[in-house]
Amino acid sequence: MRDTLLVLLAVGAGVVDAISLVTLGVFTAAVTANVVLVGLALGDADSHTALRAALAIAGFGVGVMVAARALGPATAAERWPARAPAVLAGIAIVQVTFLAGWIASDGRPDGVALDLLATASAVAMGGQSAATRAWHTGIATTYVSGTLTMLLRDLAESSGARPDQLRRLSVIVAVAGGATVGALLLNHAHGSVPILPITLTVVVAIGAATLPRRRRALGFEA
Repeated sequence: MRDTLLVLLAVGAGVVDAISLVTLGVFTAAVTANVVLVGLALGDADSHTALRAALAIAGFGVGVMVAARALGPATAAERWPARAPAVLAGIAIVQVTFLAGWIASDGRPDGVALDLLATASAVAMGGQSAATRAWHTGIATTYVSGTLTMLLRDLAESSGARPDQLRRLSVIVAVAGGATVGALLLNHAHGSVPILPITLTVVVAIGAATLPRRRRALGFEA
């Protein structure tokens, strides 16, 4: 079941990046791409886009740090800390704040609203990244370049456990699938598209809270 929860978060991240790239002009899940966007915007003398991309990076960092402090140190590499459900609930609240701003701007924000929504979305994705990394250090559900690198390295070297390889592949496919769903929703249900990532986060929070926790050093399985 834990792999299913990872995949659900990855789908949500894909949807979020579809929203943020198409509507906000920056990435809020695959946030490191904004480093390039800052440079491009500065080269084009587009200070507003450069600022928004920088705010997304900063928001992501804040989300990671706050969530990491709230989670505390993990006792085993694959154990989801007991505080993870509460952290995910907090992430869902941030996503609801994003939804409120989205509705207020009729799903077509401009000006300062772009900056505020990009920052809020990035904070949520930073928190999600910290939560999943505390659970499984080898996998991220937001920025997947590292996940892809580890998968390809394992395949090239014929190393790594097959379940880990399948887990990484599933996350990568889920992000792409989420982006596809996000694009479809933007075209056909524009006003309600942010509801999907919120729903997925809540489902994962409930799932993490109700998973049977084993007391073994390897964490839990369900």
